[in-house]
Amino acid sequence: MMLEQELVQRVKNYLEKKEKKYYPNSIEYTGIRNTKQRDGSFKKMHLIHFMVSISNQQYGGDAFYTVAFDEKTLKMEFIVGPQSLEIIEE
Repeated sequence: MMLEQELVQRVKNYLEKKEKKYYPNSIEYTGIRNTKQRDGSFKKMHLIHFMVSISNQQYGGDAFYTVAFDEKTLKMEFIVGPQSLEIIEE
């Protein structure tokens, strides 16, 4: 439980540092998944989801984004959204 809370806090800190908008209570740890990598291989990663407003439309204006942390090193590796992929180089 402590690890999940630490990862959620790291996501929150990253988003605030980068001045990215998100729904504050939407950040949630979702577990470890075997996640496909850009080269086609798979790696176990901790996944955290958060929600963002992407439009002022009445319906369908929100989107989920996923942050992936390497299971072993706990390094934040990428954020994937509905139409984006951000590689983390920190």
